[in-house]
Amino acid sequence: MSDAQAHRAEIHNQYVKGLFLLNGGASLALLAFLEKIYDAKPRLVSWLLASLLILIVGLVLAGVVNFIRGIVSQKYSANSPDKECWSYFNRSLMIASLLCFLCAMMVVLGGAYIHLA
Repeated sequence: MSDAQAHRAEIHNQYVKGLFLLNGGASLALLAFLEKIYDAKPRLVSWLLASLLILIVGLVLAGVVNFIRGIVSQKYSANSPDKECWSYFNRSLMIASLLCFLCAMMVVLGGAYIHLA
């Protein structure tokens, strides 16, 4: 493996770790927050649960990204004609996982704004 390939692989490793950290950390924070507000602010609970569901989808997508990454590597090693398609699919899943985090935060902040303002 060349230095450029090793560098690219390390960047990808860090990106996937970041996706897991963002979605997983936010999920844990919302679960802890849910315990605190369950009785005090019951109208906000549905917003938190919706946000939690979106974050779980983001976590699943991050796991799929890691799996697809192996396929992409095999396609590039074999110089397969569909390697670019798989690579694009992998990047799309990464972006989708990141968008899940952003959407979940918008949902929970929107719910807080609506019910607490």
